[in-house]
Amino acid sequence: MPFKVTFIGARSIEFSRKLLSDLLSAPEFKNIEVAFTDINEENLDMVTKLCQRDIDIN
Repeated sequence: MPFKVTFIGARSIEFSRKLLSDLLSAPEFKNIEVAFTDINEENLDMVTKLCQRDIDIN
């Protein structure tokens, strides 16, 4: 059953990308929906784009 994982305070690029990578490496998390939230829209946009790129590559 797919579920949603939300990153609250996702502006830390390195941490968010690593955590997402770790989640997606587990077969149980292959069909998750991911959401990012943060009060800094600029960093949030950057993290979202980089993580989407990582997802598309895999």
